[in-house]
Amino acid sequence: MRFWLILVSAVVAGLSTTVAGAPPMVNLREAFADTKARLRRGQTANVLVLGDSLSFNPGSYLPVFRQRLQQVYGNAGYGYQGLSLWTGGAFNQGWTHSGLNSDYPPHHSLDGLWNEYDGESAWPNSADVYPHDRTVQIHYLKGPERGSFDIRLGTSGPVVATIRTDSADFGVGTFSLTLPAVPTGQAAFSYHPHRNGPVAILGHVSQSDQPGIRIHRAANGGWGVKNFLWRNSTFDQQLGLLDPDLVMIWLGQNDQSETRTSYAMRIGQLVDRLRAGAPSSEIVLVGTYNQGSAALPELVEGMFDVATQRGLGFINLYRVAGTPRFFELNGLLSDGIHFTPAGGSYFGNLLAEAFLTDGRSLIGRDFIRQFELA
Repeated sequence: MRFWLILVSAVVAGLSTTVAGAPPMVNLREAFADTKARLRRGQTANVLVLGDSLSFNPGSYLPVFRQRLQQVYGNAGYGYQGLSLWTGGAFNQGWTHSGLNSDYPPHHSLDGLWNEYDGESAWPNSADVYPHDRTVQIHYLKGPERGSFDIRLGTSGPVVATIRTDSADFGVGTFSLTLPAVPTGQAAFSYHPHRNGPVAILGHVSQSDQPGIRIHRAANGGWGVKNFLWRNSTFDQQLGLLDPDLVMIWLGQNDQSETRTSYAMRIGQLVDRLRAGAPSSEIVLVGTYNQGSAALPELVEGMFDVATQRGLGFINLYRVAGTPRFFELNGLLSDGIHFTPAGGSYFGNLLAEAFLTDGRSLIGRDFIRQFELA
């Protein structure tokens, strides 16, 4: 009898925070199928994650998600890193340090974490780079009246390439570099501008020499769907360069002024843009978790609407991850929103299991079960 009283209490306590219509998941088997087929053939599969601070801040779920999947399928490299102080860059004078928790115009790059040299500041004006893998594909901005730069090994080692970014056409240029050894915590290479015009580096892709899964992060603090819709054409070109097999979109915490209808419209616009830039990719929409805000259910339902109308994958974290009380009792959130290391591990494992099982691990998970586990 006592068990049923506790269960009823949990139900009553949770009624005001449940999502009514959206199921735990839809279409995940179909959405993951092509990516898994490539991995079974021993090929490399690229996964691109679009997100906000939940995908970016310390305590993010992504390190655990990446580790779990690479343990199963192989490590094809860390993936995309924007050029910023917070993503493996260190700068001398003349660099703008743009990006974190903001979105300065012009809206370059996948995630706003690009950096630009002003074109005239004197030495020392270099930028050091700390990649995760030995091979990198550098993405830089080219266009009219832009400058040039050297790429040096280490902070001040030999020049391995000189890149001119002046071009009649605006867009993304690339340069592939294989380092002499796997990076060990020191600056692996550096950019040295020539003081003959501005130089903008968008980021680089860290790649291993092994097949497997590579997970690219395109996320920034405070971002919502509008920030990704504001990107200029560099976003579309970088998207084509990454050539993702799967795109996962986990947004919502910063979109709480939207309604179900308006959010579905904006998410649909983002899906259209992704389809145009990476037509062979599958897309999974991740409805954000329940941190107690009354605005979030509408957004999760809006994502569900887009997924069902367009045959996309959908994961309903609001329904399956737990209640605010569960998160509090288990120490999963540091400030009521962002993850502690334990929270990042919890969500990383939850999403990894969803991928590995085609969503079967999500069936039967709901707020009542999470309350009981607490």
